[in-house]
Amino acid sequence: MSVKHQPLVQMVVRIAGFILLAAIAYYTVEFSDFLNGLKKLSLPAIAILLFLGTVDRFIMAYKWHLLCQALGMTTPFHRYLSIYYVSTFIGYTLPTSMGAEVYRVARLGRTESGTAVFASMFMERLVGAISNIFFAWGGALYLSISIQSENMDTLFTLLIGSTILVILVTIASFHPSLHRFTLDIAKRLKFGLLLQKFTTAYAEFGNQKRALITNIGWGIIETGLQLIMLTGVAVALQVELSITILLAIIGITEFIRRVAVILDGWGLATALQLFMYGLVGLNGAEALLIALLGHALLFFSGLPGGLILLLDRWEDKHAHPEN
Repeated sequence: MSVKHQPLVQMVVRIAGFILLAAIAYYTVEFSDFLNGLKKLSLPAIAILLFLGTVDRFIMAYKWHLLCQALGMTTPFHRYLSIYYVSTFIGYTLPTSMGAEVYRVARLGRTESGTAVFASMFMERLVGAISNIFFAWGGALYLSISIQSENMDTLFTLLIGSTILVILVTIASFHPSLHRFTLDIAKRLKFGLLLQKFTTAYAEFGNQKRALITNIGWGIIETGLQLIMLTGVAVALQVELSITILLAIIGITEFIRRVAVILDGWGLATALQLFMYGLVGLNGAEALLIALLGHALLFFSGLPGGLILLLDRWEDKHAHPEN
């Protein structure tokens, strides 16, 4: 698939996700239960959850900063933070999340190598999935002991498939022979120079094991924070399910969502959450509220990115008045 067609494909997938979500919600969610759940939210709970969302943005930006530092980039942390805020805003407002990724490459690529920036973002996704594995398998083992359900086979099938994919990508990411093979292929392609630069930058992570271990550590903290946020939403909604079971199923769901990159955004990701949360007995209204409010928290936490984007545009306009 060509790069220029990827945003269109992602937008189509996201629209299809919205349609699927609407259909699932129509048949599984009682509107009165949905409204009653919203009424249970309190302002202090919302404020605490928004604070956690803000801390999460800082940690995400700091993780990316560390990965870029491992590749020799010298841009200060505050630039990563502002870029991450803007990308969060773009990702939750545009119909395709590709816009957020493009912005990060384009903005940081003004002062750093664009291919190295892209390599750091690819590794960022892999580290996020690896960090989530511990929570996912811990949650799965807990659920297998705590509840008796015919749905456990489905849950473990999804989890095993996602784990195998992460293991394969991890092995490929640090295999010198595969890097050499990719470089050989790149020399024969029209866009081979970009692929060579990307492969060379990405292969450098193999020499930065300490930085990767540190990043995984921060990833575990960040993943734990996101699980606490979503579980906090469920507690604020007074869901009648134990906190440990909530943490377990949310940990599994977030891992599968991170592995299946296409399940980004409000549509398919929310449909996945409804399906997974239903496996442990949450009704449609409760599952939909947890999913939508979790997205809403990150959206509102990222709102400062809109202001930063306007300021950046204003600075660009005055720096290049002819444009």
